[in-house]
Amino acid sequence: MGEERNGSSSRSSGSDALLPAGKARPADALDAEALKEALFTRAFLVVPGPKYNQVSYEMREESGEKLFFYEVVLSAEQGWDHLREKVFPSLARFLKAKSIDPLHTRDIVVSLFHGDHFYLIEMSQFMLAYRELEGVDEAGLRSRVRQWLTV
Repeated sequence: MGEERNGSSSRSSGSDALLPAGKARPADALDAEALKEALFTRAFLVVPGPKYNQVSYEMREESGEKLFFYEVVLSAEQGWDHLREKVFPSLARFLKAKSIDPLHTRDIVVSLFHGDHFYLIEMSQFMLAYRELEGVDEAGLRSRVRQWLTV
């Protein structure tokens, strides 16, 4: 079916060792490796693209609850700026339109398509990656979500 990933490992790299605890590198300094480390390692399951529909269907059936997948395509040319400026705000607005609080999500999985695979990431982990990459705490994330929702 897919590869299981453990998202509980430390996410700091050698270049982050000089930053104050809890601070990420500035967003404009993010490279592909930092993005991969912050996002792709949070995936609880990595699925080959052609198997995505089967796997997501099985997960919905097995959950017995309303499991929702939000699909995001991240091409090789797109990076953190695209996710920060387009994907996260759109996701927050979409969830709010569905009467779901973007900060208190349950049973939502972000399906991040990159290359030939889908990386299945729990919504809470996806938002934690945002906080880590932007260097904001929970209050800072709440403030940004409010901004996204007022646009």
